[in-house]
Amino acid sequence: MKISKLVLLLSIAMIMASCSPQVLNEPPLQYSFMPKFLDIDSIQPILEGDTNDVLDPSYHDFVSIPVDSGMLHTVYGDSMEIPEGVLISDRKAVLYLYYKSGWERYKTESKYSQYLMKAYYDKSKAAEILYQDEIVRLQKKARRTWLEKNMGYLGFMAGLATAILTEIFVIKVVD
Repeated sequence: MKISKLVLLLSIAMIMASCSPQVLNEPPLQYSFMPKFLDIDSIQPILEGDTNDVLDPSYHDFVSIPVDSGMLHTVYGDSMEIPEGVLISDRKAVLYLYYKSGWERYKTESKYSQYLMKAYYDKSKAAEILYQDEIVRLQKKARRTWLEKNMGYLGFMAGLATAILTEIFVIKVVD
């Protein structure tokens, strides 16, 4: 009777051991390769507003006048050499400076945007490679051993052997 209780306790312990799950209790990756967010406006602030903010309403516009080179003689007897070019109004000169500064800003912004996008892509690619390597490492670590794969079968065989041994002992005790 004492041996059958021992066999019964041993079989219960084996069944409990075969059913216990394995839990990985490790911290996740504690770092990130992703770059910090950098706004282009932190490099150079954007100019808000429209052309009415930079234009004086007293500036009048007129059609541009092409000027040939030559000598200008005034009524006062002065003379000066005039280079060839285009005569523009004060309004067009102010607008030209406004649009030129905007163009330079957008050209600089485009350059830095391309640089930041390349840096972001490179960091993302490095992080992806690191995470893929980590996934492969964890898959290898989580691969089940032969004992883990066959624990159910071993438990069943142990239970079957326990039942058979218990029956043999019961038959011997009764006889």
